[in-house]
Amino acid sequence: IVVNGEIQILGAGTTTITASQAGNDSYEAAVSVPQDLVVSPAPLTIAAQDKSKVFAEPSNPDPALTFTVSGLVNGETTDVITPITIGRVAGENAGTYAISTTGGASANYTSSRSGGTFTIAKASPTISISPDPIPNQVFGNPPLQLTAIHSAGLWIKWHSTSTNVVAVSSNGLAAITGVGGSTIFASHPGNSNYNATSIDRNLTVSSAQPTIT
Repeated sequence: IVVNGEIQILGAGTTTITASQAGNDSYEAAVSVPQDLVVSPAPLTIAAQDKSKVFAEPSNPDPALTFTVSGLVNGETTDVITPITIGRVAGENAGTYAISTTGGASANYTSSRSGGTFTIAKASPTISISPDPIPNQVFGNPPLQLTAIHSAGLWIKWHSTSTNVVAVSSNGLAAITGVGGSTIFASHPGNSNYNATSIDRNLTVSSAQPTIT
């Protein structure tokens, strides 16, 4: 609109502004002069914000997805654009998933969008071992059964740093093979949803005391 010769922009589009003079007792009416005015839509940016959570079974609920809107002019709010919805690509395994928005249209704005990233991080499991601590042994003792539990129920790999002192089978049976010290590891290398984890305990084997009769 034109108020007192000043153009006030109310919306995007094309209009014709005409300057005219009606004349008076001394002057004939002037020839009207029309002029087209084009008002382009204002740029509007709708940006999805990054979010994350940690993998779990059963899955953890997603945090609320959010977005920002920038570029509204003249004190306008998001009430002047169509409702905006936000969502992400489905999936619950560790990895990244695209976040996108729809809506936010208005004849007075040209919307541009930037997507977000939803990250599901690998879980960090734990391993418990029993007995804990591992009791020291005497050479000649029978094999000692060790037990380890992965918090996600995954398989366990056993390892002894000194197999000439103690050798541990795949099922956790520790056979005493000599005198000295060894560190026993129970571990899992991790997978697409879980980080690697391990636990270690020291085991000392002392010499047997022979009996002389």
